[in-house]
Amino acid sequence: MLNNRFHINIKQILNTLIRRTLSAAFLLIFVLNIKAQSVSRMDIDFTVFGNDLKHSVAGGMNAPQFSEVDLNNDGILDLYVFDRAGNTSTTFINEGTANAVSYNFAPEYAKNFPDSLVNFVLLRDYNDDGIHDIFSYSVQPGVPGIAVYNGYYNDADEIAFELKNSVLYYPGSTNNIPVNLAVLNIDIPDINDIDCDGDLDILTFDIGGGYVDWFRNYSVEDGYGRDSLIFRLEKNCWGGFYESGFNIEISLATEPEECADGFTDDSPTDRHAGSTLLTWDLNNDDAVEIMLGDVSFDHISMLTNNGTCDKAWMTDQDNAFPEYDTPAAIPVFPATFKLDVNNDGLLDLLVSPNNKVSIQDTENVWYYRNITNNDNPVLQLVQKDLFVGEMVDLGTNSNPTFIDYNADGLLDLIVGNNSKYVPFGEKDPRLFLFENVGTATSPAFELVDEDYLNFSQYSSTTFYFSPTVGDLDSDGDMDLLVGEQWGGLYYAENTAGAGNPVSFDLVQPLYQSLDVRNVSRPTIHDLNEDGLMDIIVGERNGILNYFQNYGTVGAPLFYPNLDTLANTNTLGLVSTKDVGFLTGHSAPNFIDIEGKRTLVCGSEKGIIKIYDGITSEPEAVFNKLDNAYANIQEGKNTCLAIADIDNDNFYEMVIGNERGGLSAFNTNWALEPVSVQNPTTASFSFDIFPNPSTDISTIQWKNANIVEMTILNQMGQIIQTQTLRNQQQIQINTQSFAKGFYFVSLQSGQQRSVQKLIVQ
Repeated sequence: MLNNRFHINIKQILNTLIRRTLSAAFLLIFVLNIKAQSVSRMDIDFTVFGNDLKHSVAGGMNAPQFSEVDLNNDGILDLYVFDRAGNTSTTFINEGTANAVSYNFAPEYAKNFPDSLVNFVLLRDYNDDGIHDIFSYSVQPGVPGIAVYNGYYNDADEIAFELKNSVLYYPGSTNNIPVNLAVLNIDIPDINDIDCDGDLDILTFDIGGGYVDWFRNYSVEDGYGRDSLIFRLEKNCWGGFYESGFNIEISLATEPEECADGFTDDSPTDRHAGSTLLTWDLNNDDAVEIMLGDVSFDHISMLTNNGTCDKAWMTDQDNAFPEYDTPAAIPVFPATFKLDVNNDGLLDLLVSPNNKVSIQDTENVWYYRNITNNDNPVLQLVQKDLFVGEMVDLGTNSNPTFIDYNADGLLDLIVGNNSKYVPFGEKDPRLFLFENVGTATSPAFELVDEDYLNFSQYSSTTFYFSPTVGDLDSDGDMDLLVGEQWGGLYYAENTAGAGNPVSFDLVQPLYQSLDVRNVSRPTIHDLNEDGLMDIIVGERNGILNYFQNYGTVGAPLFYPNLDTLANTNTLGLVSTKDVGFLTGHSAPNFIDIEGKRTLVCGSEKGIIKIYDGITSEPEAVFNKLDNAYANIQEGKNTCLAIADIDNDNFYEMVIGNERGGLSAFNTNWALEPVSVQNPTTASFSFDIFPNPSTDISTIQWKNANIVEMTILNQMGQIIQTQTLRNQQQIQINTQSFAKGFYFVSLQSGQQRSVQKLIVQ
């Protein structure tokens, strides 16, 4: 794109005068206009390998946990998914089609689930009121255990929750002093009616991680029915077995009521921790079997219970369950969940990872259909990517940016990832190119290159690719800059020329030796408004690094020393580090919102932070407008691509996250600035002709001696700015513009008008 600017001193003086003369009324109108628009999710079609994705922008899945729940009080059990990676809630409405997996992504119900859910979430109706309740990891800081939320239906017939217990307690062995019912933050307990009395008990591994503790619920025995949670430690080696974690073989007791000895002379002395539990009566004898997932292994162990409801005794084991079919194999640390997936009245099995890192992050929801009955279920593997196969999911972490790579006037997507899972610690990072095959008002994307520019060739030295585009060399076309794990930058110059499909030159690793230490997330923006594009880089620590362009048009030059001249690693004193987080993972974007330069920043926590007061002054402190924009939380490590992709004059936002998927939102950020008219002066307006334009267009106005003209593209990037004196018109050459639409803003004093220019 063009960057035809006047000298910085004139530009800065005019901007300063304009800012100082803006009235309080202007600021009030700006704020009111922002608040007047709504923020909502956007549904965008994606096609991958010829498949139209049903849940394309549901955000991906890495370590999902599944529960049935009636979200809308229609009597049909829907689906709730909690993902340990990012602590996100995702909801799906069940169409209820018999013998079919028929769910629709319904994110509007997720807002009713508590923000405090972490580590594990299991939905169970403990009080028998027909409404599911939540059992989750303790919300009491420093106390490992279980929190409980009571479910209810609000006025809109949507399920919602209120906290009942921040942590569950049971009477200890010393003077019945209450002790927290401990669950390690890496574990998933089992919550089920173990003793066949109608109320829900809890099984969880002890702190050492070898034996299972049975916390018996005495609500029924004490005469309360099922409306109470009264737990006592009934047995500290339920089922009699011991799991060491050093061998997939489970030690079993030889007699009922005995505890297996898990240690031998050759056993390691370190204690084992990290397990998942699921009980299920698989042989219709009321005594539940148990499935174990372990942090050390890929497979599920199923132990057969030859005891009774009150006296469990595990006597047989299948350590590659189900051995009669394809055994579940989830690297590593599998978790199991039972629910009726396909609306046939039979309980099926889902298996997924329980780790947050170094896990199978694609093909990671194994669906076993029950092909017999609920008395003696036989489980048959149907697919390995249930739900997740219908989403854009690129593995772990997704970092999107917009670019019109084929110069057709529609913005396409380049998305980088951290990696897809590869065994033995290897990495498979890539750039993925999605072409916009929709229209100017209805975008739709198709994957056309799953290793764009062959970026996987760098996998032996780095990963975690974060792309951005901008006219770094000021030649009118969009160049590519890619951040990576170790804080450097990869650069590919676009040599195509303005208005042509991109043609990237050879990739330059470690571009000009720029380095921000860890997880660089760059953006290209002329911060000091001198006509040369600068580089601003977010990073793992949550700060912003500014590298000023000291070069010339066609020859950008940057100094790697952040202490050099105007460079800084404390730009605007921005920090995306939140309470409880050691790092911040800042992901900056600079856009123009209604004539105001604005910083929009993703973060490790996942919330979106917004700043104005943007300047390159060394001592500048950017003004934080919003610390959690629209309360959007799509999981950890959010990265944003922002542009007007449906021609509605408002920005849309595509968000990447730790789970490797994408989500999309309509925003309330308008590209068109607010017009503020002084009632004592004549109205300021202008004309553009011809419009649409193919080569030369004329911009004509009246009643203004000094006019500042700014032209923005769909991504809110300034491609041309000029201060015009003592003239009534100007001609602009649009031959060097890429096809698409632009916003032409003319400002005279406090009066601003905007028109859309279409380039064909």
